[in-house]
Amino acid sequence: MSVSLNDNLMVEADPRKRERARARERVSERARARERAQAQQSARASASATERKSERKRNRAQERARDSVREREREQAQQRASKRASASKRECKSERKRESARASARDSESERETETAREREREREQARERTRESERERARAQE
Repeated sequence: MSVSLNDNLMVEADPRKRERARARERVSERARARERAQAQQSARASASATERKSERKRNRAQERARDSVREREREQAQQRASKRASASKRECKSERKRESARASARDSESERETETAREREREREQARERTRESERERARAQE
C-alpha cells in the first residue's frame, strides 16, 4: 500500500521498501546537487571565458590605440627631421653662396692688388727709363 506525500516521496507501509525509497531519493538528490554544481561551474566557466574574451578585445583596442599614437608620433618625427634636413640644406647652400662671394671678393681684391702692383712697377720702370734717358741726354750734352 502506497501513500503520497508533499515531497513526492512514496511512503510504503513496508519499512524496507520505505528505506529503499529514501535511499533512492537521497541518490537522486545528490545527482540533482551534482547537476546544479556542474551547471554553476559551467556558468562560471562561461562567464570567465566571456570575461577573458572581453579582456582580449579591450587589450586589442588599447594596442591599436597605442599603435596609432606611435604611428602619429613617428610621422611627426619624420616631418620634423625632413624640415630640419631642408633647413640644413638651405643653410649649406646659403653658406656656400656666401663663401663663394667671399672667395670672389678675395680674388677681385687680389687681382686689384696685383694690377696695382703691376701699375706701380710700370711707373717705376718708366721713371727709371726717363732717368736713364735724361742721363744719356746729359752725357750727350756734355760731349
